[in-house]
Amino acid sequence: LYSSVDATADIMFLDMLASSQSNHSPELEMLQQNLKKYDLDKTRNLKNGQSSRKLCDPEEDVDLSEFPQWQNEVGYWVGEYTFLQSDGTPMESTSWPYRYDSYKGFITGNISGNKYRQRNVFLYPPAETSTCDENDPNVVGTGTCGVNGNSKIFEADQAASTCTENGEIEGPYAGVFTTKTELVGADNALVYQVILPAGDNGYFTTTEDRVYQSQLTTISSDSSNTYRTRTAQGFDAFNPVDFGKSNYASYYRERRVTEDEFMQSLSDAISEYNILDEDLCKWDGSGYEVLSVGSLDACKLHLDESFQEPFESDYTLPTVTDDQSDSTEDEDCQGLLDILQNLLLGASSD
Repeated sequence: LYSSVDATADIMFLDMLASSQSNHSPELEMLQQNLKKYDLDKTRNLKNGQSSRKLCDPEEDVDLSEFPQWQNEVGYWVGEYTFLQSDGTPMESTSWPYRYDSYKGFITGNISGNKYRQRNVFLYPPAETSTCDENDPNVVGTGTCGVNGNSKIFEADQAASTCTENGEIEGPYAGVFTTKTELVGADNALVYQVILPAGDNGYFTTTEDRVYQSQLTTISSDSSNTYRTRTAQGFDAFNPVDFGKSNYASYYRERRVTEDEFMQSLSDAISEYNILDEDLCKWDGSGYEVLSVGSLDACKLHLDESFQEPFESDYTLPTVTDDQSDSTEDEDCQGLLDILQNLLLGASSD
């Protein structure tokens, strides 16, 4: 956009150029006149309370489909995942007693104008029978420890909030975090970060922005497939003793497929992990029930949200219920930390 600042600088330059030459061309004179007319019109408009400069509106002027990385995010993805603790061993969760050494994910993604939407269904294999007596709880839902696996759903909605030319997008996560995705590499990679912003977030106060997760996604292909390889690094953003220390890492290998192959792979994985119908897509990333009874149809509806308009999110962070209102401040804080930790247990590919 040609702004008033640009015009003023050009007028000054041309005046200087004209004064330094005894003979200057008619073309130069005509350009000087046009620029001065622009500056005069601009002054008149400002006096009348008008602006001659078009303001950029991200919702109207940003189109993510112009960027190769965002084009490649659209579609159906199946993945194999590994989630590790800070010492490199498979993640162990006290509230989600299922295996993280090797589990599966099913992701849909889509773009619309300046917005990106993603919906995830993660499937977890049954716990090792040797751990069933150790974990409490040793199962979530109606299954049996060591026999039945389980599932979780996740979602992410982001949008370009400024009129940058590099395809960056931002968005809230879990009601507490901010997220930002930047395009990097040779049109084949993205960096996604989850930040706990400074200030009072309604639960506690932070004095500076703290990175909670940093994730690199690289897109590659062969003669017949497009692949998405992700590595995510997690950091402690809550304990002052451990600020900045790595506390988990994840490794995701995903392949883009057709809708038919996607649904068949989802059905096969549910059978392989022996997940009960009533536990399918019943739990969100924090382990809270989002449905009274799960079902395969619930999974399909969740995954199809990526392709529905408008791109709006109605997610809110779970709050303390009436029967929990007499808990102590320490218990409330610990409960929030559990929610936030569970949101990232497997949600790293958001």
